[in-house]
Amino acid sequence: MAKTLGWHWILDATGCEPAALLDPACLERALIELPETLGLTRVGTPQLHRHVDPHDGETLAGITLLAESHLSLHARPTAGLLHVDLFSCARFDHAQARTFLEQLYGFTVATEDLIERGGRNAG
Repeated sequence: MAKTLGWHWILDATGCEPAALLDPACLERALIELPETLGLTRVGTPQLHRHVDPHDGETLAGITLLAESHLSLHARPTAGLLHVDLFSCARFDHAQARTFLEQLYGFTVATEDLIERGGRNAG
């Protein structure tokens, strides 16, 4: 039987507040406060990056490393989208994570997946 390595939560949200998606402080707040809210351990300073693509417009992306793995967010203001990726070897409350981000970004619709990731048996 394979051992669980962790849980991978993926969220794609639409209808976000445009001002929140454009705000690097909002992204940084999510990367700092969401792990704390979930009882996860940040092991570094969040890294933020702003990129402008001539076809897709502006993207604001950020990642923070966790003792348990990582949290990344990509905000696409021109499309009103937020993409979230959280992997952790420790259990966390993904409903609480969604609520935190709903309050921060004000999205109206979201799809999400929670994947239990397991090891592979050699042989």
